[in-house]
Amino acid sequence: MSISNSRLRWGLVTLLAAAVAAAVFVTQPRPASHDASIWVVIGRGMLEGRPPFLGIWDYKPPAIYLVGALAWILDPGDTTVSMQALTVVAIAAAATAGGWLVATVYSRFWVGVATVVALAGGLSLPALSYGGGMSELFGVAWLAVCFAIIAGIVLGRRSLIWPAAAGATFALAVGSSFLTAGAVPALAVLWLSIPIDGALYPPTRSNMRTWLRRRVLDGRLGAAIAAAAMVSLVVWWTVLAGGAVPAAIDAFVHYQSLYRAAGHLQPRAWVRGILDVWPLWFPTLIICLTPTARGYLLGLNVLRSNFARAMLVWLVAELALLGFGQRFYARYLLLIVPPLIVLFGFTLCTLWVERPRISRAVLTVALCASVAAGLLWQSLPTPSNDPQLAANANLAAYIRANSAPGDTIYVWGTDPDLYLRSDRQPAGPYLQIHPLIMPGYDQKAVATMLDQWTAHPPRLVVASRATNPDLIGLYPLNQSAAMTNPLRTYYAALAPLQSFIQSHYDLVATLPIGEVWRYRG
Repeated sequence: MSISNSRLRWGLVTLLAAAVAAAVFVTQPRPASHDASIWVVIGRGMLEGRPPFLGIWDYKPPAIYLVGALAWILDPGDTTVSMQALTVVAIAAAATAGGWLVATVYSRFWVGVATVVALAGGLSLPALSYGGGMSELFGVAWLAVCFAIIAGIVLGRRSLIWPAAAGATFALAVGSSFLTAGAVPALAVLWLSIPIDGALYPPTRSNMRTWLRRRVLDGRLGAAIAAAAMVSLVVWWTVLAGGAVPAAIDAFVHYQSLYRAAGHLQPRAWVRGILDVWPLWFPTLIICLTPTARGYLLGLNVLRSNFARAMLVWLVAELALLGFGQRFYARYLLLIVPPLIVLFGFTLCTLWVERPRISRAVLTVALCASVAAGLLWQSLPTPSNDPQLAANANLAAYIRANSAPGDTIYVWGTDPDLYLRSDRQPAGPYLQIHPLIMPGYDQKAVATMLDQWTAHPPRLVVASRATNPDLIGLYPLNQSAAMTNPLRTYYAALAPLQSFIQSHYDLVATLPIGEVWRYRG
């Protein structure tokens, strides 16, 4: 097949993956995820000269904030559509990369197409449940492309453009989510499969020094490292130029250590999360345990390939990293979907050779199961008409009507969507409440906020009463309302901020979604 025909064919497959992901989002509309709103707020702040970590605080790597900035540029205000469109692009890229990997390694185009459809559906459903825009999804998308590029190098692509592209995509993956670091051992397994001097050069005890020297001096490794360094410089430029490196290190090291220690992950919850995605790993496990015509298990034959070994290492390493993190959220499963489904594609290709009839039956069942899962998901109720969304819109309208475009506000709680809907910047760096109530971090964070409020007080403070279970409910600013909110927890560390608000602000509105306090000055 000619190169132009191959590109056309895979271009159409990419459109198919995008169509699958878009259909999931269109048929089940959901608001932008809580995390996505944070990325957009920080990205918008970057566009207006506020460096991440110092201007607006968070503890994620900065590439994801560039995604938020792009979403704001595409659709200022309510970025639900733009963020979900970027999510669909990321899913299509990851699915096409995984399908191309399967089809190219085993020369089975239609199995590759099935892998693309399975990946598009497998990534879309958990992504949709959060509304799209998760950092883990964008990191996985860059990783999948990186794996596909390295696979192309292993299979004979000689130009230095390809290792440079691999280094760049890896830097973007880690810059989007630190959890993608679990793929490093798998990338190493695949990279060491790249032939040197036209042939694979396996190390032995006698030639280890020569093998290492050739690996280190290989121009492709240098190209990958140089590209990764250049992309990392671009991604981290706003942090470097804004003098926010100490603040970033403090967020990554100090806060993350406290956050992980406070997690106390229950092993039962971790195992339950893995079992929740049994439709992904169960078919692969069954096929791997299928005996071949020559008497051994099919899985042993599959793992003779370095590509399959790399996927297995990726899967195991990510599971270990998630367990070490002491917290487990459903969106973390996005990190194990690609290696699981690509392994399924590899085993299906191997089965195609060993047992052609069984493989066709398995492919048919897998596709039917994917369609059935999609239909089942679409039958679930959607929160698109959630009354809280309308209440948030009303509260945002009130904020816009009672403040000037250049004014800052503060949401007493964790509801970053209000900053976007009201088109107002947060007052102070901590738009999330977590660092203000984290033991060991709270006093310094509250002192920083108090200093900034004293110098530049927010025009309005909104005590959000959002009912979203992902958001932290706080002790109401109105003391008399405390008796009617017994489930709200009082955080002593917040007392200085609360006292500042009560002594410098007046309660001007009590709305269904929250209270609004206006600065007296």
